[in-house]
Amino acid sequence: MLLHRMLPGRLDKELALSATYDTSSWQRVRDYQRVRDYQLANPDASKGDAAGDLDLDPNYIHNWWYTDARPPAVNAIMTTGEHGWIESEPGDRVFEALTLLHAWLIAGGSINGEDFMPVWSELAPDNDVLVDALDVVGVGSTVRTRDGRVPERRPESDGAVLGRYLAGVLGAPIGTKVETAVRIPRWLRDCPWDTRLRWARTYVVVRGVDESGREGLYLRKGERSADYWADLCDIFAGVVDDPGGIGLVDDTITLRGAAYDELFVLPALPE
Repeated sequence: MLLHRMLPGRLDKELALSATYDTSSWQRVRDYQRVRDYQLANPDASKGDAAGDLDLDPNYIHNWWYTDARPPAVNAIMTTGEHGWIESEPGDRVFEALTLLHAWLIAGGSINGEDFMPVWSELAPDNDVLVDALDVVGVGSTVRTRDGRVPERRPESDGAVLGRYLAGVLGAPIGTKVETAVRIPRWLRDCPWDTRLRWARTYVVVRGVDESGREGLYLRKGERSADYWADLCDIFAGVVDDPGGIGLVDDTITLRGAAYDELFVLPALPE
């Protein structure tokens, strides 16, 4: 299956992931690869030979030459490859799990701005699908419960890399929602219908409040921008048969009728 035209390719994903470290991380990734390629092509060469031929500071490449040390961004890129994130495409089980995790983060979660650790609030009627998604992307999960607060689920391993991937590559917000300009990412608009439907269902199930006895559901707008909520309604309208049941009034999105039936559904991952 080919990625849609506007979805980022592998190089763009690697660039975006590297940028979550600092502005010079991508240069270190490229320099590290040049050194490794040089070693493979010149097995009898010295560090000084490499530094001279590659126009690099010998001290800069010392650890790369003599040890297994790698720049943090290289480690992150390798981790995304090992878990299959960076090569995944719409329709793949891994990509769909990442899509679900992205939607859940925006609806009820956060990525720590200091260490990039993501957490997901267990707000859905059945949180097994969240557990499944974290297992599918290869990080597992643990849950933290605090008195008077909704339980939070977080990765058991490679959590910071997953947070960087969700933020840098997939555009999930970093920090608390009230402090962050949340946007619907372009890649989602360019995904196939079933991927967008899974994202929309995840968001609605996590964020929506069922209007008992009124045959509908509402989502309170809160602190986010008017453009965000208009874009969200567009995503919803693009995956249902009859968008007439989607309403945007003041601080509330309402889903009624067929739109409610189609969107207030616990999402599932493809087999």
